[in-house]
Amino acid sequence: MAATAILEYHAEARSLGRNTSLVIMAPPPTRERSVDEYHHLFWAFLKALRKLDPKPWPKDIPEDTYAQTWCFNFDDTPAFIAVLTPAHRDRLSRYAANFCMVYQPRYLFDALFTSDKNRLSATATVRGLVDRYDRIPRSPDISDYALPGTTESRQYFLLDVNETAKCPYPTLAEA
Repeated sequence: MAATAILEYHAEARSLGRNTSLVIMAPPPTRERSVDEYHHLFWAFLKALRKLDPKPWPKDIPEDTYAQTWCFNFDDTPAFIAVLTPAHRDRLSRYAANFCMVYQPRYLFDALFTSDKNRLSATATVRGLVDRYDRIPRSPDISDYALPGTTESRQYFLLDVNETAKCPYPTLAEA
């Protein structure tokens, strides 16, 4: 169902303007789960979603989830995903009553970050809002895309403490 939703979103997204996202929301939870359980559910979901991709993985994006230029790709579209869960209590910017993923094609960021000035302004605004909203300091894993020593996979799912939540899979390809 999520694969179909992403494909349908891709068909319409560019006509929706640059302030668009696809929110994939799970049904209300039937039991309480920990942040760590949601972390594993998310990566298992992405790994399963990768198997449903109708297109091959792009040659210009590494498959190694720990690579600094890795990002999730579906239907030949690089994307950023922010995960929210009912288990987040201190990182309120990552809290939602239902487990959900906010899916944003990377070209939306490319359009927003047309200059260093625009990028700095946008990231300062968002990070300032998050800093005021969250009950804990900003995650050290938040950074700009492809900076040395970073990886986007660490930014998709932020823990409710300031520790790195590494992707449990070195690659999302079948193993």
